Amino acid sequence: MEFQGIRPDIVTINILINRYCHLSQMTFAFSLFGKILKMGYHPNIITLTTLLKALCLNGDVQKALHFHENIVNPDVCTFNIFIDEFCLQGNMKEAKNILGVMMIQGMKPNVVTYSALMDGYCLLNGVNKAKHTFNTMVAVGVAKDVHNYNIVINGFCKSKMMDEALDLFEEMYSKNIIPTIVTYNTVIDGLCKSGRISYAWKLVREMRDMGQPADEITYNSFLHTFCKNHQLDKAIALVKEIHNQGIQVDLYTCSMLIDGLSKGGRLKDAQQIFKDLLIKGYNVDVVTYKYMISGLC
Repeated sequence: MEFQGIRPDIVTINILINRYCHLSQMTFAFSLFGKILKMGYHPNIITLTTLLKALCLNGDVQKALHFHENIVNPDVCTFNIFIDEFCLQGNMKEAKNILGVMMIQGMKPNVVTYSALMDGYCLLNGVNKAKHTFNTMVAVGVAKDVHNYNIVINGFCKSKMMDEALDLFEEMYSKNIIPTIVTYNTVIDGLCKSGRISYAWKLVREMRDMGQPADEITYNSFLHTFCKNHQLDKAIALVKEIHNQGIQVDLYTCSMLIDGLSKGGRLKDAQQIFKDLLIKGYNVDVVTYKYMISGLC
């Protein structure tokens, strides 16, 4: 562009910075940032958040903090980047410190801030702290959305606290928040793992009635339970039903079934599924081979 006398605008340079950041080429990204300044442009929020996020994703949180303190005019969005990164690292103390600085500077946490904190607590098996944060949102006037519910419901399911998860699930209806397929799949998986299969099937029917048909992730929860409980005929019937619904069965599903059949003494059935995978051109991985070899030994 420049060779042809065309002066790139900040949108064009931002696109290039974003590309270099995705490639982890931070030297080139910051070289373009310098170019923005030399050309007399003012870096906008897209420029700054792109660079901050990329530094954090590359593990350079301290560089990001230095950049934030010395270059960026911080807003809620930039603070959220740091809070999210520290939460993903499990460093809730530092995440809360950043939250404190943000609030001292007169900025109110938004739904993204609270989502990051709840995610962080759940990653550390602190679902009760996540629920407390969830409850805090209403007190400070931040509206909850389906993503917030999904985070805490998932935390309860992972902690085998299904009654609490179901309470939140039911609360969504009273708040006119429509569960997504992620919500349903999370609850169904928790129900299957806790042995409440009938309730899980009820939710599958509810999904269908609401125009959200079950997908392969939904059915994998049932398949895993059937294989674990050696209900192999039900597992095979379910895979056939998935096929009949036009859902493409992936390698993970087939590997799960091979493992269940092998452990249940149904070696011929396991071998047939393994052969079908090879014939259909699946890129069979080491896990699938391990399950098959284990059954043959």
